[in-house]
Amino acid sequence: MKKLYTFILLCSLVNIGNAQITLTKAFNEPVVGDAERKKGFDTTSAMPINTGLNQVWNFTSLTTNTSLVVSTSYTTPSSLTGSSSYPAATIGSTDGGTNNNFYKATSTPTTQYEALGIKANTLTITFTNSAVMAVWPITMGYSNTDAIGGSISASTLSGTFNGNVVTNATGTGTVMLPGGVTFTNCLQVKSKQTLNASFLFGLVTLTVGITSYEYYHSSQKFPILTHNVTSITSATATLNSTVTAVSINNDVFTGIKENSNSISSLNIYPNPATNQFAVSLNNQNAETVSVQIMNSLGQVVKTVDLGNTKGELNTSVDVRNLSAGLYHVKTTMGNSTSVKELIIQ
Repeated sequence: MKKLYTFILLCSLVNIGNAQITLTKAFNEPVVGDAERKKGFDTTSAMPINTGLNQVWNFTSLTTNTSLVVSTSYTTPSSLTGSSSYPAATIGSTDGGTNNNFYKATSTPTTQYEALGIKANTLTITFTNSAVMAVWPITMGYSNTDAIGGSISASTLSGTFNGNVVTNATGTGTVMLPGGVTFTNCLQVKSKQTLNASFLFGLVTLTVGITSYEYYHSSQKFPILTHNVTSITSATATLNSTVTAVSINNDVFTGIKENSNSISSLNIYPNPATNQFAVSLNNQNAETVSVQIMNSLGQVVKTVDLGNTKGELNTSVDVRNLSAGLYHVKTTMGNSTSVKELIIQ
């Protein structure tokens, strides 16, 4: 009998050692009020793109190419120029300039996140066959291929396009960033978008390929690092170019990512907690309040509905059924969201 207990214990330890991050709709899908902040970096050597389990991706040779942090804000589609062309959109993103993107989040029959269109300066891309960006959840071994198609206009040229988006979760391991910042238990997601465009009844053709390597950690909603390789070729014109761009999520240097419209009155205590912790905030507009607790893999392990009572809210959340460790508590009040770290002893 002792041998059996020993075997079960060893199996449990192996499972703990191989715990992998899971990307979920609840934690990783953008919502209104989110802001993704990125800083560009220059490459001085070949970028690591190795795949598989227990990898090490060393990006410490990167050098910052600007002090500017570019922020992408997620908002209601109707607030963005060009939204009338995408009536099915449920959320939009903008860089504050003329680059607007439109997406649709679905839950039935499949929980997925789709790109519907892009409006950027003189470029407009409309997916009549939407591009599926994610089918939640995503973990190591995930694979999805989706056909795309639609219309494209650039300056004075208009045409059509077709192609596909192939997304795979291809690796787990450690990401090493400049400045001695290191993240363990990360997930590498590779996505390749291929767009074959035809203009002037086929007299001008273009093939655009965008290969993206994104590295996720459970402490951040958005990738901690994004490595894009964009290639543009043409069989009808002298054109063959490749551009590499690397950006790092600026929040990895400043702490946990929070919704840009965060809950200023929110307080969570005690921290560390044992059997329970308290949530305190001021709900002046009687908005619906909820709490989600996520483990280190980004999985939602507990959800609590706190109602919509107006005024000061003080309530306790029971965590006696949760194992000791580091968690993230996501509190949502109307369109405002705050994410805070919580240690359970």
